[in-house]
Amino acid sequence: MIDLLSTLLALLLGGAGIWFAARRSGAKAAREKVAAEAEASQRKTRERIENADLPPLDDAGAMREWLRSRSPGKR
Repeated sequence: MIDLLSTLLALLLGGAGIWFAARRSGAKAAREKVAAEAEASQRKTRERIENADLPPLDDAGAMREWLRSRSPGKR
């Protein structure tokens, strides 16, 4: 009787261990996917910033016009 209980307990604990390991692995994969997506988004944003066509910074009028054309619905 004790052998049966110890065998069932071992199977139960083994199954629980496998279940927790699978959950942990899935959570890690999800975190890695989110991190990769965030990195790609940051890379795209950085490229847009670096490739922006800006007027000369010493020309205030040109900068003002550039800002107006960039967001026409504001002010």
